[in-house]
Amino acid sequence: MSRRISRRGFLKTTGAAFATGASASASTGLVAGASATPARAAARHQSLSRPVDLPGGEGVRVVIVGGGWAGLALAKQLAQAKQKFQVVLVEKRSDFFSCPLSNLWLVEKLPLDFLTHSYLDAARNNGYVYLNATMIDLDRPTRTVFTDQGTLPYDYLVLAPGIDYDYSSIGIEDPAEARMLATHYPAAFIPGSEHLTLRRKLENFDGGTFVLTVPGGNYRCPPAPYERACMIAGYFKENDIDGKVVVLDANPRLVFHPDGIRKAFRDLYKGLIEHVQGVTITGVDMAKKRIETSKGAYEFDDAC
Repeated sequence: MSRRISRRGFLKTTGAAFATGASASASTGLVAGASATPARAAARHQSLSRPVDLPGGEGVRVVIVGGGWAGLALAKQLAQAKQKFQVVLVEKRSDFFSCPLSNLWLVEKLPLDFLTHSYLDAARNNGYVYLNATMIDLDRPTRTVFTDQGTLPYDYLVLAPGIDYDYSSIGIEDPAEARMLATHYPAAFIPGSEHLTLRRKLENFDGGTFVLTVPGGNYRCPPAPYERACMIAGYFKENDIDGKVVVLDANPRLVFHPDGIRKAFRDLYKGLIEHVQGVTITGVDMAKKRIETSKGAYEFDDAC
């Protein structure tokens, strides 16, 4: 459970897409809502056709959409590069909340201000522009990003939007049910309110079964759910809470640090963590607090 922020090589797993506007062949693949022609884009966005007011700057403009670890790191490096870039970071949130190290904050091992920071301070200190806005469309032929604050021309575009959830993959097809699940049992992979809710859940947990799910394949930080399971189990142990963590893991095997994770589960948190590997969730009954899986049903008192 190292506290070194650089331990995971986060840039390898961010999924940031670098798209040059030099030619059609240099662009990235399909972006949701991308317009085929400038005329169609203009027609759809007449109300947002006003350019964003930005300070003057030297060099080609690089617009970075997404202010997570990848977007912030790239904005800083480009702004401080020897070659002149005018860097604009577009981020819909007004403040930064770090997912790395957040597991320690969840169990009261770090203060909140260690994880939260000002986008404005970062932009001012590192010499780029922070635009608190939401990207809503993209027109590649004219190299224009459409935001809820206006249009933003670019020479180079970086898309680093982070992750989203697919509740249909666990048997939740009804949008209303998906929203209920997201509200009452957030996965806390997206920084901010979900983490605050999860911490309150732990503070108010009286005992029983706490279910934690692990998605399959590659995602933001593969070791994070296992670290979280250990942190929660340790929290139960330290606070004499009669509970256990059930880890429903879609992966058939541990890929990252398998020996260390198994040792922690076996030696440090024996009886506090039940690890179920290669399991597929097929449905969730929120009223009965019951999860249907390929390996049977699991009842829970709380979950994330």
